[in-house]
Amino acid sequence: WPLKLAATGLAVLLYGGVVLSQNTQTYSGAIPVEIVGKPPGTVLLQQPPPVTEVRYFAPPDISPVTGTFIASVDLSGVDPKAGTTSVPVTVRSVDPRISVLGSVPAFVSIRLEEVTSKTVPVQVALGPLAPGIDLGETTIEPSSVLVTGPASAVAEVTSVRADVAIDPQGLDFDADVPLIPVDGVGNAVRPIEVSPATARVTIPVFTDRQSRSLPVAPVVIGTPAAGFEIASITVEPAVVTVEGDADQLAELTKLDTEA
Repeated sequence: WPLKLAATGLAVLLYGGVVLSQNTQTYSGAIPVEIVGKPPGTVLLQQPPPVTEVRYFAPPDISPVTGTFIASVDLSGVDPKAGTTSVPVTVRSVDPRISVLGSVPAFVSIRLEEVTSKTVPVQVALGPLAPGIDLGETTIEPSSVLVTGPASAVAEVTSVRADVAIDPQGLDFDADVPLIPVDGVGNAVRPIEVSPATARVTIPVFTDRQSRSLPVAPVVIGTPAAGFEIASITVEPAVVTVEGDADQLAELTKLDTEA
């Protein structure tokens, strides 16, 4: 009897293996991997590669189509300070009649980092200037911004760069310029978020730069109250120096103040 029972059990196992092998199939296709359980205050440096193959067991009359399988990785147990970590890929089917046996890849490498921020200065990078072009003082608003991103990337950022191209016709530059986070040698650093993402850059441009002294003319509006009158008006300084193109300066005789 023990031999008979053992033979019967072995026969059942062999039969089950044959049936399972006949119904085990392989699905090939790119299945994006969803990220679940990412710890707050962290950033994923690189999206994991898609699942390209799924082995599954299903009745003979079922043929999986795109969207049948869902792949995901759970990051809730990943330590951001641990560096690169191997995490198992979970693949499931939306059809309850299909049982997933395995996938390629079965594990993916994940690297999480804590999100940090710091303030860096804004620097203007000028393109080539046409002959005869002369620039005045550059104004940048704001002069510094906040950069946020993975700790390793933020540590490399030394400033943000505003690329400015001066019109060869000598037009003044006044525009909002996108900001690019860069390292100490000027290479762009990613992924980094810049806040605000742009800065207002103003640059006077001259083609025939000259200077001239002009008197200051105060503009006074309104009427004194009854019984009062303006005794005198004093301006300090009474004369200021202005600079600009010669044809523009020729039209000026004085400089009015705000009212």
